[in-house]
Amino acid sequence: MVGNSSFNVGLYIRLSRDDGNIEFDSIVSQRSLLNQHVIENNYRL
Repeated sequence: MVGNSSFNVGLYIRLSRDDGNIEFDSIVSQRSLLNQHVIENNYRL
C-alpha cells in the first residue's frame, strides 16, 4: 500500500461448475480468505 492511503475494495466470489456439491464450502472459503486479505492490508470493504 502506498503511504497512509486507504483503498475501498469489493469482493468477487465465484463458484466453479467443477466444485459440484461443495458449493457452500467453496463460497465460505473464498469469502474467508478475501476478508482476511482485506483486514491484513487495511482496506475498506
